[in-house]
Amino acid sequence: MFKHLFILVIICIACSGCSSQGSKANSEPPKWVFGEAEDYSRKKFLIGMGEADTIREAKSRARAEIAKIFSVEINARSVDKSSYDRSTFNQETHDFNSTSIEQEISAKTRQLLEGAEIAEVWKDGTSRRIYALAVLPRLKTAMSLRTEIEQIDNATREQINLLKKSSSLFRKIRLSSDALTLQQRRYRLNKKLKVISSTGSGVAPIWDLERMKVDHAQLLSQISIQVVATGEQAEKMQQALSNVLANQGFDVLSEGEYTIRATLNSTELPPQRGWFYQKANLVIDLVGEDKSSLGGHEWNFKVASTERVLTDLRVIEKAKFLLSNELKLKMIALMEANN
Repeated sequence: MFKHLFILVIICIACSGCSSQGSKANSEPPKWVFGEAEDYSRKKFLIGMGEADTIREAKSRARAEIAKIFSVEINARSVDKSSYDRSTFNQETHDFNSTSIEQEISAKTRQLLEGAEIAEVWKDGTSRRIYALAVLPRLKTAMSLRTEIEQIDNATREQINLLKKSSSLFRKIRLSSDALTLQQRRYRLNKKLKVISSTGSGVAPIWDLERMKVDHAQLLSQISIQVVATGEQAEKMQQALSNVLANQGFDVLSEGEYTIRATLNSTELPPQRGWFYQKANLVIDLVGEDKSSLGGHEWNFKVASTERVLTDLRVIEKAKFLLSNELKLKMIALMEANN
């Protein structure tokens, strides 16, 4: 009898344990799962909630939700930089499309801000889905942004002071470009600060960014450049190069003070798994008034497409992207070195 009673007690304890575990697994979800993070008020934190089958993915999605808050800035930049370009060369207008913006906007994944922490994780005992809460402290992040903006302003002031003292046009252009780049970064940081700040305010700019762009363009317009392209797709390359230079502010003429010679060649590679490839070589050479070379630069790159006909187009687009991002500073450095 005692034996049977002992077994019955054991069974009851086991059932009680199972009931207790089931209740714990199906506990009520925290309020932040529904967007109400009581311990992390929106006045003090930016918050993001992620849901997934794994803890790692849930945390990643939670941080991505915070990053989305700053995606407006990225979208605005894509609108500001038109994907349709126009330039004037030899008193004729040339229009063509550009996909370089796609490569610039792909950098939006970098908007995952450092400092976003995973505050809590909860697992639904029924669905087995995992939820994560990411938080970004407003005050701490705002202070960090303000410090960086102050450092940028100090560096800009130094560049502008040097520019005012310089008598060399090429050095003025380089210093002006450095100052402008700094203030463009400051502008982006200030937009983030306005999002982070509980009051929605940033740091008032010391210099007018649009005025700086105009001043920089006026300096560049004092340099006239002739464009000569050779190699494959020479006509398209000449249009692309003259377009890049005109957009950057140079005076592009049929007989310029300086001449840029550009040579683009490409080689088709064996297709692989439905993809077509080309490797390309782009060389530019800067020639002075006396027709002597001032130096140059070379880029090697590869493009791919699922359609063979598109690879030629992508070679041109990649060449234009490289020239748009790197040519101006390399040219000014060569001019300054040979001045």
